[in-house]
Order: sequence, then C-alpha cells, then structure tokens
Amino acid sequence: MPDRESKDSIERNAFRRLLKSQFAAGMFSLIPSETIVDIAGYAGFHFIVFDTEHGTYDLAMIDRLVRAAKAVGMASVVRLPHHPDPHFITRVLDLGVDGLILARISSRQEAEAVVRSSRQAPLGTLGPFPGLRTGHYFRMPADEYVRRANDVAIVVLIETKEGLDDVEDILSVEGLDGVAVGPVDLSCALGVPRDGPEIKAAIARVTSLARAKGKGVMASAKDFDELESHLRSEDGPRVFWFATDTYQISNHFHMLMEKSRELVTECAGATR
Repeated sequence: MPDRESKDSIERNAFRRLLKSQFAAGMFSLIPSETIVDIAGYAGFHFIVFDTEHGTYDLAMIDRLVRAAKAVGMASVVRLPHHPDPHFITRVLDLGVDGLILARISSRQEAEAVVRSSRQAPLGTLGPFPGLRTGHYFRMPADEYVRRANDVAIVVLIETKEGLDDVEDILSVEGLDGVAVGPVDLSCALGVPRDGPEIKAAIARVTSLARAKGKGVMASAKDFDELESHLRSEDGPRVFWFATDTYQISNHFHMLMEKSRELVTECAGATR
C-alpha cells in the first residue's frame, strides 16, 4: 500500500478545488438514494449536496451516499440547517464529506461558531476520532488525519436581510471558503420576487465582496436560462448548484407529459 498512501497524503480538498475553478456544477439532492448519486455522477456533475435542512437524510444514509459519490468521482457536500448542533456536525464530518454548506448565516458570530465546530484544536472544538474511515481505521498517521479533518471546505448561504447587511464582516471570517446567496429564502426575507432586480443586485454585491476577499462564489441555477445569465456576466459566479433533484425530475416529467399531450392533439388533428 505505500504508493497509495503516498498519493493520498498529497491530496487536497476536492470541493475547495471546485470552488476555485472556472466552471463547476453540482446538484442539491433531496432524494436519499444511491441511484440518484450514480445518475448525477455519470451525467458529469462535479459535486452533490445532501440537503439535511429539507431532506429526510439520516446519518447512515449520508454515509452510504458519500461512498457512492466517491465511487463516481463527485465531491460530497452536506447542507446543514440553521444553528446546527455541534455534535451533528462532528458526526457528519466523521463520514468523510468534502464540504459543508450552512443555511441562513446572518452574522459574523454565527459563521465563526460553525468554523470552530468544524475544526480540531487548536483551530476549533471538533472532537477527534481516527477510528473511522476518515482516519483509515487508525491506520492514517496522526498529523495527516488532523490535516484532513481541518481541511473540510465551508460555504455559507446568505439568505436573510441581516446576513446580507453583514456579509462583508461574515466574509472576513478565517476558515470560510465560499459564499452563495440563497435566492428563494432571501427573496422571502426581503419580500421581493426570486428573479427580481433586488436578488440580482444582492448576488452581484456578494460576488464582488467575496472575490475581493479571495473566497469562492456559488450560485443557484434552477434551469439553463438562469445558468446562462450567470455565465454571460463577466464577473458572475462560475460554480453552480442545480436546484434540486426533485425539481429537475418533476419538471422533466411534466414536460414529457405536456409535449405528449400536444403531440396526441396534433396527430389526432392530422388524421381527420
């Protein structure tokens, strides 16, 4: 095994690499299924986000899905709810995920608390336990285990007015790797349409501030048109999540039936 260990020892966080790339696309997933992960991986997605804020994931399922993502070459990310339990963060990180996305971060203090809960001493309060897959079941050298444990990428979602007002201070937190505007939540918080100018202005402001501070920027793309609008913006985000597996499947199923009914009507008219 020496060659494999040597290779592993120089690997760095897959999700962080994607946050710095010129283009990366992933999927927010609500369906707890290895098949969904397989489909996304073979379709060419770069990462998948298991949404524990709205999805029905338990830890055993996330464990299986992280392994499935690795098998198809995708980075695995878990979206945590607002004010996550530090013990839950520990258990998620013990599964070997590449990244965390934190919902509704509204202040610098909230961001700092998440970073502390996600790092081992002296950087934070994460409890170490190398007896799991993350530590190769006690076979990984201690210093390498700690390095990897402290190398998980962290992204925060700006989804509240308070978070948007405080975003510059939030982005100053050491240990944050990236940021994104959550357009649905923020539109509700501001009382404006999801596709309105206020949300577009918020995305542009957050993107500019994040780049100035060397942070990665992500954005939501519900469809190809929204993706294109970001890509055609010279200074727009370049890392995207498609929202969501349930939306994409539902939307495509609806389109299939709608087009089928149109075709039936067209063919019936042609035979009269």
